[in-house]
Amino acid sequence: MNNHALIVILVCSLLTIVARLLPFIFFPEGKSIPGIVVYFGEYLPLAMIAMLTVYCYQSVDIHTGTHGIPELLATGLVIALHLWRKNMFISIIGGTVFYMVLVQMLFVA
Repeated sequence: MNNHALIVILVCSLLTIVARLLPFIFFPEGKSIPGIVVYFGEYLPLAMIAMLTVYCYQSVDIHTGTHGIPELLATGLVIALHLWRKNMFISIIGGTVFYMVLVQMLFVA
């Protein structure tokens, strides 16, 4: 491994450690968390998921190919899994695997 790669790995590792420690430094036990941080913690994940959904659907053309059917079916499964298990990991993995099976085996161009 060359020196450049080692430096990059060390810098990335250091920044990751610092990012993990910052909440404990800024919000020690017993200190109240500012309202804006609580607000962002509650609504930012939903906003990011909404943006990613819009981004994923932007290239779907309902007039050609599979007409967006695999995407809609996978989205439905993600929603159903999340309502059932309330686990984002299971929802995302399940939807991704289901979508890949659909486009690789059932909706082959």
